[in-house]
Amino acid sequence: ITGKSTGSDADDDDNDSEGDDHDSYDLPRDNTEVFSSDDEADLDQDQALLFFDVEKIGHLLQQCRKLINVINKSSIISTALENVARPTIQIGLVVDMRVRWGSTHHMVQRLILYRPYLLQLIDLLPSLGGVTASQRSKITTLYPSDEQWEILSALCKPLSLFAEASEMLS
Repeated sequence: ITGKSTGSDADDDDNDSEGDDHDSYDLPRDNTEVFSSDDEADLDQDQALLFFDVEKIGHLLQQCRKLINVINKSSIISTALENVARPTIQIGLVVDMRVRWGSTHHMVQRLILYRPYLLQLIDLLPSLGGVTASQRSKITTLYPSDEQWEILSALCKPLSLFAEASEMLS
């Protein structure tokens, strides 16, 4: 016994597979659509948002957590944001618990609600006394880009399904 396969073993395998053609059968097909790489290129922008990179989403959610933490840790900044957003929005920004999908949904949903008010806050930052240059820099740097806002908006629907399911089960 040498551990080497002989050519006859490989020939036998090939012969067996040829002989099985008359015994083969077609598996029943379901009604699901099969996508090829050509089909993916034809997807419109809304459908393309479904093919996010998980790492990119994780980075974006971490960026949102940092932004909210910078705002919530400063009473001056959080009060300024509340003043700009009220009376339209009566709820504050929240940071999620990473293991709870429902809380991630609430975080993303509220951040989207605050989007126009966050821009107003950024404009107000230079005139707010007691806000450090570091805080101003962090808020402007962590503010999501237009592409990131689209990703957050697209994430809201699937996260809402998890949030609803979690509520039903609890």
